[in-house]
Amino acid sequence: MHPKRLAGLRKVLELKRDQLTATLAKTADASRAIGETVGGDEGEEAAAASNRDFLSAQGFSLREQLILVKDALIRLDTGEFGICEECGRAVNLKRLEAVPWTRYCRDCQQEVESEIGSSGER
Repeated sequence: MHPKRLAGLRKVLELKRDQLTATLAKTADASRAIGETVGGDEGEEAAAASNRDFLSAQGFSLREQLILVKDALIRLDTGEFGICEECGRAVNLKRLEAVPWTRYCRDCQQEVESEIGSSGER
């Protein structure tokens, strides 16, 4: 892959990493604020519990994506970026531009998703 294109993808990944990190910090702050709210009626307590659950799930999803982004940056540094981790073939450039933290080519991604769907995990 052309060095300029790699540099552009690195910038996209670094920006995404920074955005995810900032959003995670805001999510943690919001979760702490909800946790500090004491008292109120049952409806308020139920709403606070629901909000905490939502923020926890959102935080988990954000952390998962942050891991993928950081891994992609490592692959850029090691020269493994753009290579499917499953089959070893090059990942299509359009796919990398759309989702630069992807680990798989389109075909292998479909296989992985199919396996996850049938077993619940990979």
